[in-house]
Amino acid sequence: MSQTIQSISIDFPSVGAGTDDEVYGPWPFPGTWQIEQCHFGPATAAAAHATNNAVCTVSTNDGAGGAFTSIGNFDTSTTANAVDTKREITVSGAGLEIVEGSMIKVAKTEGGTGAILHGSVGVVARKVR
Repeated sequence: MSQTIQSISIDFPSVGAGTDDEVYGPWPFPGTWQIEQCHFGPATAAAAHATNNAVCTVSTNDGAGGAFTSIGNFDTSTTANAVDTKREITVSGAGLEIVEGSMIKVAKTEGGTGAILHGSVGVVARKVR
């Protein structure tokens, strides 16, 4: 039995240090899906720094204004973002099951004076129904 896999990419425009931001992307595929992987592809380098860093959080909701549930995150406190080097985002939690119209949010928050975050998040899901 074959499995159906789909993916989307959500662009995160260049957001400099000291600025929180968030972007949204709708899941466009009919049916019920289970998110299995998320990746971040940096387009701008960001040095690792224990105090002045960026935290990137990926969350989902029902697409009808419901609360967002975090499914994964990464930060630049111990690992730098290197241009053209994929970062894995470990995913888990209740928000992994999505349906057509569910929203995926990518949010950047700051530690200390912050760090730049620029690139795209790829989301891969398997159809379950």
